[in-house]
Amino acid sequence: MDQNRIQDFLSKLDKSRRRLTAEELEVLYGLAAYPDPLIRSDVAALLVDHYEEKSEEILLRLTYDCNHLVRTDAVDSLCIGRKEAVLQRLLTLVEQDPEYTVRGYAVHSTFDVFLNMFGDSDNTLKVIRNVLTPLLAKESNSWVRTCYYCVLYLSGDESQLQNLLDCLDDEDYYVRNSVLSAFEDIMSEKNEAAIEDALQYNLPFEEEQTLSEKMEELLLLIEENKEERLW
Repeated sequence: MDQNRIQDFLSKLDKSRRRLTAEELEVLYGLAAYPDPLIRSDVAALLVDHYEEKSEEILLRLTYDCNHLVRTDAVDSLCIGRKEAVLQRLLTLVEQDPEYTVRGYAVHSTFDVFLNMFGDSDNTLKVIRNVLTPLLAKESNSWVRTCYYCVLYLSGDESQLQNLLDCLDDEDYYVRNSVLSAFEDIMSEKNEAAIEDALQYNLPFEEEQTLSEKMEELLLLIEENKEERLW
């Protein structure tokens, strides 16, 4: 299969929401070793919408890829994982992968896999906090730390909200963007007042248009939520 046909094949699967056949999964398994890393990344990215045991196996394989962008896509898609081997691999990457993007997405997928395997009981959330909090203490990259703050907040550590708020004026664009994405995930009636105050304070100082627009969208969403509760 030449590269154009491969890309057409992957594009069709990516647009499909049906269950993949065993034959298609075997082709994807083979493409996970294709020489072009863009193909391997596409394989990893599309599997997030197609859970099968074979999908999990392919993604797990791709977490060992020499290309960090492929590993990043694989780790991101492993949010669908349900196996102990996947959970342990993600925790290894959280702590040891040299690329910060892999570590950050591994934090998010670790949270998802815990929930996939054990549900969202108070005990599961406590286990997540106990596992990830010591790893946060070892992480120096600011962007990765925002991933921890988000996941730990979702796991019941409400103190992490202030850490996210404090990062809204970080000099790094990607850190600020990560915080705004986290707000989309964690926003609730309980915390929206604090988030609203922080957004209103920081909006006049935000020089990046994409981020200022994102802040305005979040403020609009908060207003809509307030109006809905009035009714």
